[in-house]
Order: sequence, then C-alpha cells, then structure tokens
Amino acid sequence: LAQMDAKESGQMGLATVLYYLTTTVLATLLGIFLVMTIHPGDPSIKAGSLPDVPVDTDVSPLDTFLDLVRNMFPENIIQATFERVQTTYVAQRPRIAKNSSEEIIIMKKAISTTRGMNIL
Repeated sequence: LAQMDAKESGQMGLATVLYYLTTTVLATLLGIFLVMTIHPGDPSIKAGSLPDVPVDTDVSPLDTFLDLVRNMFPENIIQATFERVQTTYVAQRPRIAKNSSEEIIIMKKAISTTRGMNIL
C-alpha cells in the first residue's frame, strides 16, 4: 500500500468494501432463509423434544450458585462438553414411621448431571 498511488489505493479500498458488503448481504440472506425453513424456537417443534431442565425447579439460589462453581471445575472434562451438574430434590419416605395417619415425605438434595452443554 505504501508504494501504490492514490488511484490504485482507492480501487483496492473500493474492492474491499464491495467484498465486505457482498459477503454480509449473502450471510444475511442465508440466515433469513434458514430461519424461515427451520423455524428455531417454534413451540410445536419444541414440545416433542425432551426438556433440558427438570420440571420441578424448587432449587434455592445458593444451590444454583454452587452448581455454577461445580460446573467451573468438572470432574470429567469430556463429560462436561455435553452434560452439566444440577442440584435436584428427590422425594423420599423415612424408614422410621410414626404412628400417625399422615404420610411424611422428606425432600433430599441430590446432585445429578443433566443433558446440556456446560458453557462455563
């Protein structure tokens, strides 16, 4: 560029801008075409797939924060590419029952892995 005269430098700059605009327009058109054909986020398509997050989400903010820390330091780096650690609560009956008519259910914390990419 230093040895080129102003006319050649202007032509190269114009070619660069035209290349940039052409590739940007083509990428935009391709993106619009793919959105129109695939319909990402369509609820009718999404209803048939399995949810990534369990239905019962009665998890405290502390558990969520600790899950973030656990996901920062995975036990298995390969498994962390397609699964993430998540705290869930499992309903359990106590082994010792009192003499009463009501049933006692204890919610026990369980750390499990769920499908989904660990993005930390």
